[in-house]
This record gives sequence, structure tokens and C-alpha cells, in this order.
Amino acid sequence: MVVAGGSVVRRSEIAGSPDGRSYSMRTLGLALLMAAVGGGLGYFQSRIADFHPERERFATVGKLRPAVISQMNQSGKQEEGPAEEEPDGPRVTVLNGEMYDFGSMERGVTRSHTFLIKNTGTKPLEILLQRTTCKCTLSTIGKQKLAPGEVTEVTLEWSTKDVPRNQTTFSQLAEIETNDPDRPILELRVRGEITEKYRLYPPQLEARELPGTEENRLPVRLFHYGDGAVRVVGSRFEPERYGKYFSVESEPLSPDALKAMKGATGGLLLHVVIRPGLPVGPVVGTLFLDLEAGGQKQTVDIPLRLNIVSDIVLAGGPNFDRYRTMLDMRKVSAAEGKTETIFAFVKGPHRQDTKLSVKSVDPADVLEVTIGEPQTLPSGRSIKYTIHFRVPPGAPRTERTGRGSKLAKVVLSSTHPTTKEIRIYVRLSVK
Repeated sequence: MVVAGGSVVRRSEIAGSPDGRSYSMRTLGLALLMAAVGGGLGYFQSRIADFHPERERFATVGKLRPAVISQMNQSGKQEEGPAEEEPDGPRVTVLNGEMYDFGSMERGVTRSHTFLIKNTGTKPLEILLQRTTCKCTLSTIGKQKLAPGEVTEVTLEWSTKDVPRNQTTFSQLAEIETNDPDRPILELRVRGEITEKYRLYPPQLEARELPGTEENRLPVRLFHYGDGAVRVVGSRFEPERYGKYFSVESEPLSPDALKAMKGATGGLLLHVVIRPGLPVGPVVGTLFLDLEAGGQKQTVDIPLRLNIVSDIVLAGGPNFDRYRTMLDMRKVSAAEGKTETIFAFVKGPHRQDTKLSVKSVDPADVLEVTIGEPQTLPSGRSIKYTIHFRVPPGAPRTERTGRGSKLAKVVLSSTHPTTKEIRIYVRLSVK
């Protein structure tokens, strides 16, 4: 007989059935399957019965690193390892973190943060400022030599005044040199975001050919983000010697103009008034506006880059930049010398009465400047002056190129009623 799933089947019953052979094969396959299942269940039951938590835990321990095994006690629980040895030497540690986030700062505001530096080593720690990024300054440093366990303060100061107007975030650092062998350079960082109560458009004023014989008015839109109506309560221009030529007029911005700048609560249309009389050539400076809104005062600045032209126009060859009124004489042999020539054209109703002369030359021991006789052009509408710049043979060696030194400078006097002086700069190098 065949046992299948606990039932007894007699061979005689199988043989006597019409499909005895087929039925016998199916019964045999079923019996083999049930035997395999039963064997598997028996194996897992035996493993469960033999399982011992402590034995399994120490079996695992055998696979761990020796350092981990040494940190386990007899109960199998992991303990903290022995404390690290004190470093044999100075050790620099910043107690309150090496990065400080200022959060939001208004443009033009200066803030500072103090870092606490501790010597966690066994020998004296020395600290010294190495460098800072251009807009981050080390305002104070407590002690430069710390005994073991001693703490000092290092304060970094940060100003948003000179941040470009299109920049809304900042991240700056200061490098501190130490005698910690593991950290010879310690970097202290500050970061944050820049917010504004006022925004200017355009952010700076530029004019390449601004007539110096007439009044000019350059528009600027000022947008306000805050409470209260904004108004201009004062202004000044730097350099101060040009201050008398500049003033500001203002009127409220229209509602349509305010819509152009999202979030603006108010604003002004400014007119920068430039009176005649500025010297011919480049004028670079800053107009400062004192503003008041909601009882609070703040100063904003408008950078200006102007090129003043008048009835007197300068021109020259490839070595002369008429927009900057600058002559290039950087490759001059001291033994041979060199001469360059430019021209001054006088036009307008005062051309016949205008006379030019040399007022000053710097350096006078290297550079000679002479002005030729005036010549009336065929059209009769302009008078031409020829101006010669000469470095004579044997001139002393000099470097006045504007890179680590001042530019050479020539000032011409004029009898023109509004253009009294003409400044010409020279990149001068004599070798």
C-alpha cells in the first residue's frame, strides 16, 4: 500500500481502477512533494529549538573588529571606548562655530560677530591674521598667544556698503594662521542676505559726452520699500571740489511707474542737475542722497562716471583715448626719448577769443609739453591747436602708469568763459 497525506491506499484498489496506472503516478508525485515539505518544516523547528540568544550574539562578535570586541562587557552590551588621549601640542578649537550667518542685513549697514577661540591642547597656541576677503575686516583680536585651556575673542566686521547692487547674498572669510600642526590655517566665515529699503534705477549714471557749457539733467528713479512717504532732505557730491556743480530735484513717481518695480510702496523721480563749468574730460564721483521716510533717515549713493565735453574737443592718434583724455606713452627709451602729438579744436561763439596755455606738468623733469600757434580750419567754424608731449633723450627713468603709481598729469588753462581747465592724463614709462 502507499501512504499519501496520512491516507492509506491499497495497491489492489489502484490496479482495479480503469486509470490505475495514471492514478498511481499522480499519487506517487504527491507523496514525494509532501515528504519534502515535511522535511523542511522539521529542519526549521530544530533550528528554533536550538537558538540561544547569548550564543548567537557571541557568534556575531567573532566577525567584528578587535577594537569593537574590546568595547563589549560580559553581558554583550557595547560600552564607550577609552577617552582619546590629550593632543601633545597646541590645538585650536572654535567654541561657537567657524561659520556665522548674519541673516538679513540692509544695504549700507555694518555688523560684526565675535568668534571664541580656545586652546584645547597641552602647549601654548599662537594665532595670527593671515588675510581677509576684500569686504570682511578683522576689527579686533584678543590675545595672540593662548595657554592651554585659555579662550580669546576674534571679531569680524562686515559692511554691505560696497556690495554690487545686483548681489543679494554674501559669503566672506578671514584666515587665521595658527601653530596647531593639524590646522595651520583656520578659516572663519560669515554669510547672509542683503535687503534694501531703497533701490535706484539705473544704479549708476554714465554719460560719455556731456556738454560742459550747458546745464544737464540726468533722470534716476528711486523705489522705496517701507512705510511712509520718502523725501530727499539733503545731498552732497564727492570729490568735494565738484560739489558746486551738482544738485538734486525730485517729484513723486506716478502709480504706473511704481508698478514697474514689484513690491515698491513709493518712490521718487530724481533729476540730477549738472551745472556748466566742469573741467573737460572724465569726472568720476559719487552723489550721496539723505532720505527720510516714516521717521527714519538713510543715505543712498549714486555713482557717476561722466565725460565732459565743451567747445574745446581733444583728438589724437591710436595712443590717445579721447573719452578718458588719456595719452599712452608707456614704451619710452630713456636714451632715445619720444614725442607724441594731439590736437585741441575750439568751436562755438567764443572760439576766436579762446586761448590755450600750459598750466602745469607732472612730472616736469621728465615730460615737456608745448602748444603750437592756433590755426583756423578752412570751414572757419573751428580753430586747431597742436599740443606736443616730449620725453627728451637722457630723461630720468620713471614709472607713472597708474599701476601702483600715479598717472602723469598735464593741466591746460583756457580763456573760454565756461571751460577754464583741461586735464590730460599720461600713462608714462621711461626705461
